[in-house]
Amino acid sequence: MNYSKDVYLHNLTPRILDQFIAERFSTAPWSALMYYRTLKAAFSKAVVWGYLIENPLKKIKPPKQKKSLPIFISKSDLEKIIQNTPLKLLQDIFITAFNSGMRLGEILNLIWDCVDFGRRIIIIKNINGFVTKSKKERIIPMNNCLLDLFLNRYQTSKMVSKSNYIFFRVIGVKLNEDYVSKQFKRAVRSAGLSDDIHFHTLRHSFASNLIQKGASIYVVKELLGHESISTTQIYSHLQSENLSEAVSLLDD
Repeated sequence: MNYSKDVYLHNLTPRILDQFIAERFSTAPWSALMYYRTLKAAFSKAVVWGYLIENPLKKIKPPKQKKSLPIFISKSDLEKIIQNTPLKLLQDIFITAFNSGMRLGEILNLIWDCVDFGRRIIIIKNINGFVTKSKKERIIPMNNCLLDLFLNRYQTSKMVSKSNYIFFRVIGVKLNEDYVSKQFKRAVRSAGLSDDIHFHTLRHSFASNLIQKGASIYVVKELLGHESISTTQIYSHLQSENLSEAVSLLDD
């Protein structure tokens, strides 16, 4: 079916849209889900504006995606990536993500006003036009590694003020997320690690490593800023492995 022609909104029936999503799903599953979400939001707005009586996509279920377990890296893997990252600024960003579970956008929007050295915490704030994914602020405690890293950056940063970005190349200019992601990918490949590893893997690694060390999945949920525990449940298989290891101690 050719979808390139203009079609009036009221002529877009659930059947036409279902066929469109199905065809997209057959060639690009992730693209199909993106189209579904974008179109559904657009049609909802059309209803609000009075162009449609109801959203035709409400009668169509979203395409199901294959759910795979999250990939995570170990501390030794991170060290290999750091060794293949020449720029200290990028090294610090990668280490911060691995030790905090923060999303890339959250890290690049951090300003010094978000750090409380006395209480050893980082506060993820909705600030300077930046809004967290959950739209809620949260607190992340700093381990010794993060505390040392932030103290060093604070002491070596020129013209430090509470409104300055913590990670920057030019004072007052926020780093580009795409640039950081590509540099991370380049370091991963130079280190000879799996090409499936992306910057977001650092967030998965933070959660996975905590679970494997016995942290409660509910604590991890709060640290990651998940709205629902069901989102954090993707790491529950690691908890099961820990339980199996504990029970196996009875065999000794």
